[in-house]
Amino acid sequence: MPTESRTRRRFLSVWSAISTPAILGVVALLFLPGAATPVIGTIVAGLFVLLAVEALARRNLFHFLATLVVLAVVAVLVSAITGLVFAYGWQTTVAVCLGTVAVILLIVNLVELARD
Repeated sequence: MPTESRTRRRFLSVWSAISTPAILGVVALLFLPGAATPVIGTIVAGLFVLLAVEALARRNLFHFLATLVVLAVVAVLVSAITGLVFAYGWQTTVAVCLGTVAVILLIVNLVELARD
């Protein structure tokens, strides 16, 4: 096991002492009654920063950022599907979703067929 530099060990010691209380404190702020939307946005941004530092401390920043990208894509898809439901009704939404999945599956199958 490689040895850590003195600076990194110090950073990890300080971070381990403050990370959990800081994250719990930020999450506790979310439950304050009557919190305005800008306050909630600031709290979520603070939580994001704390989790990014945690990922950096674990040398897992790329995985953390990739997870954020996947979550953003999922949020966009859920928003789009919700918008379709409200705009066109559930039957059209199901048809669009199934059609999209069919096209994606066809493309993946053709790429795999071309690889063989």
